[in-house]
Amino acid sequence: YQSYCILMTDYKLSADGRKRLETMVETNDGFKISDVDLEMRGPGEIFGTRQSGLPDFKIANIAQDSTILQEARKTAFEIVEKDPHLRLTEHAVLLENYQKIMHEKSEMSRVG
Repeated sequence: YQSYCILMTDYKLSADGRKRLETMVETNDGFKISDVDLEMRGPGEIFGTRQSGLPDFKIANIAQDSTILQEARKTAFEIVEKDPHLRLTEHAVLLENYQKIMHEKSEMSRVG
């Protein structure tokens, strides 16, 4: 059956609200809509409780740098497959950083 979406708003609309509304008018592609939303609100935390906002990435934009982030993910999986405990000398820096991050993020386990 044919479906319809009626978008209604108050006459006072924020810039973010206007952008969201324009996106909904321009497309019915849920992926495009979610990309715009992700870009506007940020992805939140991977480890933590924030569901929006900017993550702790130092150089990447998760919405704009998806290609390089996918390549980095692939490389990370290859490293873990080859050296799951990061015991090789070449992975010492990775292990050190991983342990530091996990120690900091483990504080979130007390939230409940």
